[in-house]
Amino acid sequence: MFFYRLGHIQDLSLAEFASKNSLKNSKYDKHFLLDKIDFDIKLAGGFVYGGEILGKINTPDDIAQILADLYELKPSKKLGISILTEFNPKNLISLAHEIGFKKINLINDREPNAGHFKDIDDWLVIFEFYGEVFAGLITQSADQDIFSKLDTSLPGGNMKRGKMNLKLALCLLNLSQNSDVKYFWDPFCGQGGIILIDLLFNQKPMIATDLERSAIKDLRLNLDWFKENFPRENEVTKVLHIEKLNAESLAKSSLDSNIKGVVRKTDQKFDFTKTAIVTEGYLGPTYNRSVPVLSDLNKTLDVIELLWQKCLAEAQILGIPEIVFCLPAYKYKPNDILRIDLDNVVKNTSYKVDTILPGKYFVDYSRPHSFVIHQIQRVYLDID
Repeated sequence: MFFYRLGHIQDLSLAEFASKNSLKNSKYDKHFLLDKIDFDIKLAGGFVYGGEILGKINTPDDIAQILADLYELKPSKKLGISILTEFNPKNLISLAHEIGFKKINLINDREPNAGHFKDIDDWLVIFEFYGEVFAGLITQSADQDIFSKLDTSLPGGNMKRGKMNLKLALCLLNLSQNSDVKYFWDPFCGQGGIILIDLLFNQKPMIATDLERSAIKDLRLNLDWFKENFPRENEVTKVLHIEKLNAESLAKSSLDSNIKGVVRKTDQKFDFTKTAIVTEGYLGPTYNRSVPVLSDLNKTLDVIELLWQKCLAEAQILGIPEIVFCLPAYKYKPNDILRIDLDNVVKNTSYKVDTILPGKYFVDYSRPHSFVIHQIQRVYLDID
């Protein structure tokens, strides 16, 4: 049995897992997911760490046996232990020393992080799950260094957190579920958060377009930096095409552009029916900390609703089979969230709103102290 530490947006982590596997046999609570599936969280954006369940802890003898079995399996000198439940750590360090571990790093009521993993390879997590206490060995963790490097070092535009969260970018890519899709397209590419994450995690060849010429310029700068800092041999993914293009007229603009000739060597027409749109999209103007008046928020939502109505109509002309995107929602009051009606977005098209999770048609992603929510949804083309 494997365990996975969910990120701070539980539903987004679960949706990412569900898009690659099935939640049918999974058990999960607010913090952890348990499953028999060995899921590679290094390729996911919504998870913190994961590993193998070593056993349940009901008595002090249970933890002693777990430590002994672990030392026999991996007789390392260093061991980290994180206690995330009401478990008495008394004598735990001396017990580990008796078994054979030389250096013990014990943190009580705290999560292990990337800094801990640099010095100690083996980390044991003691956590509670539906009233039972488990011990799990962490075998993989999210690569925080990669995201941090991209966040702070890209030369083009402001790529720091708040512009495009790069873990969210990876989640959006992973939410694409159509097995026939061979290419990704971001028609609101900006400075290229989704593009770079796609390249970094070896996803699929991409098309990058944006209405703003300055964004295209910044994207090219960032791609040059990326090639220098992340050189690859036998690179699987690549950017097929970059162009200034209006997302409200995807069909006409793309057919008038060079996208139809991206496969230049064979002069083939590009197959949009094998292409999924994955994008954060336009989320409205940047507001200050103060909440705008209700009428302004509703006007913004009306503009974005119309924008996506046009985008979906154009995407249908091209035969785009799947679209993963974000709509803005506003926490206008503590218990009052303003949203765009998804039925209005897909009306007059053959797109259907897909379930992200059982019984849920969207997932909310938000940062602390922000009243803007990224409402994430997936639609598919239903032409039967």
